[in-house]
Amino acid sequence: MNVVFALRGLLIMLVVLLGVKGAALAGLLPDWPPAALAATEVAAPAAAPQPMRVAARAAQEAPAAGTAANADRRMAAAPARPAAPQAVSPPVTPNGGAAPAPSPGSDDALALALRGRREQLDERDRMLAMREAVLAAAEQRLQARIDSLSGLQSRLEENERQMKTRDEAHWASLAKLYETMRPREAAMVFNELDLPLLAQIVNRMREQKAAPVFGAMEPERVRALTAELARMRGARPGL
Repeated sequence: MNVVFALRGLLIMLVVLLGVKGAALAGLLPDWPPAALAATEVAAPAAAPQPMRVAARAAQEAPAAGTAANADRRMAAAPARPAAPQAVSPPVTPNGGAAPAPSPGSDDALALALRGRREQLDERDRMLAMREAVLAAAEQRLQARIDSLSGLQSRLEENERQMKTRDEAHWASLAKLYETMRPREAAMVFNELDLPLLAQIVNRMREQKAAPVFGAMEPERVRALTAELARMRGARPGL
């Protein structure tokens, strides 16, 4: 609208100037002073820039107004921005004060401490596993040693039993030999034998065979043999 008014003012001024110049040329204005014409011509260029400045300002303001209108339309058509999230209230300590917010540095320190603790636990588990493995190996070796000793003990007991069996068979054979001899002949031998050996032989002889031999032996020898038999049977009740 301002541009239209400015253009209309320019047209009116041009018409006035053209009319004045035409009248001067035709002699319609005999008293037209050149000075007035010069003043008019000087004033016209001086006055002309005013409507031109108005038109230029209007031309500059028109795009700005259009831009503002376009901006208003874009703002109206643009979707509404989401509402800003409400601030979460900080945690409260037991005494009623606000707890300090954790900082990134404290989080890193906590993560580092947890990682170190986990590494310590892993190392402890590894050491325990190694110790258990060592104990298991030692237990296996000990069990193998126990089994070996048990086997050795069994063999020794078996050898001892066999030796006792052979010894018993030997003593029984000697006792049977003296049982088959005449009592006087057996008594002569018994009077000369060592007392422990004689006690082993007589202890395995049947009583009905040993009694005649005792009657033929020396009385002192019989007393010593009786004491040895009592001692041996007291130490070995089964004999």
